[in-house]
Amino acid sequence: MFGTNVRYTGVSFGYQFASLIGAGFTPMIAASLLVAFDGSSVPLSLLLAATAGITILAAWTASETSGKNLETSKME
Repeated sequence: MFGTNVRYTGVSFGYQFASLIGAGFTPMIAASLLVAFDGSSVPLSLLLAATAGITILAAWTASETSGKNLETSKME
């Protein structure tokens, strides 16, 4: 997905950003949902389904890089 000259930076940025969102805000959102819906786990299940849907969509729209010259390619 990233050119060879910025591959480490691109992958690291994606990993760190996902870690910030997943580990930083998700517990706070989950606790707020539990309080707002009187301890029901349904909103937490919907949150999990939504994040899984986003992951599936991102994986589905990622392009294949096999056979491409990654030294000169730009992010698509």
